Amino acid sequence: MKKAIQFLFVSLLILTFASCSSDDNNQPDSSVVLLKKMDSDVLGYHATYNFDYNGRKLTRVNYEKHTPSMQTGYDKYYYTGDLITEIRTFNGSNQSIFSTFFTYNANNQLEQVVKLNLLNSTGTKTVFTYNANGTVDTLNYTGSLQAQTVLSEVSEKFFIENNNIVKIEFFGSTTQTAMDFEYDTANNPMSNVVGMDKIKLHTYDSDGKFGVTGNLKNVITHFATVESSQVDFELVYNDKNYPVSSYSTETSPGPYHFNFEYYK
Repeated sequence: MKKAIQFLFVSLLILTFASCSSDDNNQPDSSVVLLKKMDSDVLGYHATYNFDYNGRKLTRVNYEKHTPSMQTGYDKYYYTGDLITEIRTFNGSNQSIFSTFFTYNANNQLEQVVKLNLLNSTGTKTVFTYNANGTVDTLNYTGSLQAQTVLSEVSEKFFIENNNIVKIEFFGSTTQTAMDFEYDTANNPMSNVVGMDKIKLHTYDSDGKFGVTGNLKNVITHFATVESSQVDFELVYNDKNYPVSSYSTETSPGPYHFNFEYYK
């Protein structure tokens, strides 16, 4: 159970295109604050992420993870207008290993995410339904690269306030039953990146890389058979009210420590 808690918190915080982005014009927009580098130390494992942009659109994220063997690679981001429509993941040998596709409804809300595992020829699909009360329901499917039609027993309901995910309820899960999130009021490191807020229902979990839209102050995970677990975070900010460091308190399960560096 402890490993499940650790996985969830790592997933939350490690935090993941004009028709298509090009590496030939990776110039960040100097008029806004954009994340340049993130270092994370989570339960003794270190990872580094470096960010490239075309204006305010994310084009590429290079990563190096020490968990426990070193993994290197990069993600390439592709846009249609101001919406992220594909992320391609490559390993350190420039081999394409994942493709993730995003589709949106008429209100530019995330409607479907399809992730294809190119190494084992499998795929997953998540479909989002937006309710009148502001919650969002999901259905998850598995299958091949061509079609994902096998319905999973596990589903989620998202509760959103002020554009942040404040609660997730899990159904059909044998581990956690819900998660509650509290945020500060400062600027998030990814807040100026075009399209990132539109995929927050995807980036909260292990498929994402850089957390949710706000800066987490605490996360409470509720379990069906054991007591809840809470992680609290202390944050240090720069003069523009962006976090430069986030770390778990001594009373929290951990340790978790994140450092952020921005383009000048």
